Amino acid sequence: MRPALGSDPVSSMSAALPPTGGALRIGSALATTFGVWRGNLVAFSALTLLAYTPLLVGGAVLGLSIPGVTAPQSTVPQDVGPYFRLVGPLWGATMLAFAVQIGALTSGVIQHLAGRKPAFGAMLGAGLKSFFPLVGLGVLCYLAIVLGVLLLVVPGIILAIALSVAIPALVAERLGVRRSMRRSLELTRGNRLAMFAVFLVIMAVGTAVSAFSSFLLPAATASFAPWLGLAFGFAVNVVFGTLYWVLPAVLYHQLRVAKEGVDTAQLAAVFD
Repeated sequence: MRPALGSDPVSSMSAALPPTGGALRIGSALATTFGVWRGNLVAFSALTLLAYTPLLVGGAVLGLSIPGVTAPQSTVPQDVGPYFRLVGPLWGATMLAFAVQIGALTSGVIQHLAGRKPAFGAMLGAGLKSFFPLVGLGVLCYLAIVLGVLLLVVPGIILAIALSVAIPALVAERLGVRRSMRRSLELTRGNRLAMFAVFLVIMAVGTAVSAFSSFLLPAATASFAPWLGLAFGFAVNVVFGTLYWVLPAVLYHQLRVAKEGVDTAQLAAVFD
């Protein structure tokens, strides 16, 4: 058991939240998300950077420019076929690495909310332990959401919100893939509109930051140091991109507190 972080107001407040009759508090969800993200900025960013290793190392070894990572998004080689035959496996390996990163981040968020200081090695171990179920869950959720979007856009959005806490449920409760999806449907019922509002705010922040880092700074530095703009843009996306995975874990925690009055320490005990 790690010592409580008595000086961390976000951890203390979150761990002690009383049941709220099942209603999600939008302001609290946003404040807690940014608080957890800020409190673990270095560790969470390091996990994300580690997940990019296949692309960064593979691209460097093969001498490839990766659009959006080591080259502008608009960079497309003339000989597309051979290029994508090389880059495709690197992206595939990176997506698998991100399954570990998402599991690790989820465990870190829950431990932080329980008043602990998440250790990098412990987070990574939790992500590796959940790797295969997370890959299966990711594939099933993706297919379900795509089907909903193909039928009509709105059902796809609703389903994405309804399944948004399936990953935290899998990691924190050690459920199987289908049970995690059902658990997410149960927990989000009655709060999906509020969750949609929270996701919109986080997406707006992420989009604004990404637009700045991807276009404004690279354009300003293109005349004397193009690599500086690209490096800055990639670094900003690595840092702020973690917000998208901190949020579902925070929502899962707050839904469990609101609906079940669960003690946050019970959620974190699974990582002992």
